[in-house]
Amino acid sequence: MYCAQCGIEGKASGKFCARCGRPLISREKPEVQSMHCPQCGKIYGADYQFCSEDGSQLQPQENIISSSPIPPPEVKTSQISKIVLLFFSPLLIAVLITGGYLYFSGRWMDIPVIAKLFTPPLTQKILENGEYYIQMYDRTVTLKERKFEGGSWNPGEENSYLSVGMEKYALGDLNADRIDDAAIILYSSGGGSGCFIELWAVINRGGKPKQIANISLGDRTEIKSLEIVAGKIAIDIDNPRFYPGQRKVVKYRLTGGKLIGPHPFRD
Repeated sequence: MYCAQCGIEGKASGKFCARCGRPLISREKPEVQSMHCPQCGKIYGADYQFCSEDGSQLQPQENIISSSPIPPPEVKTSQISKIVLLFFSPLLIAVLITGGYLYFSGRWMDIPVIAKLFTPPLTQKILENGEYYIQMYDRTVTLKERKFEGGSWNPGEENSYLSVGMEKYALGDLNADRIDDAAIILYSSGGGSGCFIELWAVINRGGKPKQIANISLGDRTEIKSLEIVAGKIAIDIDNPRFYPGQRKVVKYRLTGGKLIGPHPFRD
């Protein structure tokens, strides 16, 4: 039996090397080309057992394991990766260009899926402080906490005075884009006894109210309730001064940029 570590021959009945203590595992003497010092690294012949420099016990040269790091194999880009890159690069550039155009032109709001994701809701604060056109007096005013007072509705008359306000509003989808729009009731007065009521369909345009269509509800009309149900504007309306006994619920649908529905009162 021979020691596979240092190469010396052990007793036939022995199990461990008398020099290094390693198990005797080989029946034939291994080929030991040279010995080396594990401390200083000096190389010796196979017959040497100890280092002349530091006295360390020598080890077979064939058992030295290099401590130098083995460089990882070079990874090469496959042909498939190159084809994918060449295919998707123009596509990515096209997406970026299209996205930039839609954003800066405002056309992204015409795409329902994108508009649904990025359109802010119409809040009470936005509606009550919005800018609105008043058809009765052909004026555009900006409300502050639902009201506007001041200015002349008729430039030719010094004593003309315009008062505008928002009486009610309701939220709901009016144009089937799954984004809540609004129906608003505006009243206006030019300083006399008349108080004229207008119903407006207001679309959510990028988080801002945009008036689309309206219908006049008459002078001093009372609005009992206002709501949007299944895409329709429903108003509980009454005018006891001019149309006594004609209280009713009327409904309007926004179609083709117009409010379609019955006239609230008939003489």
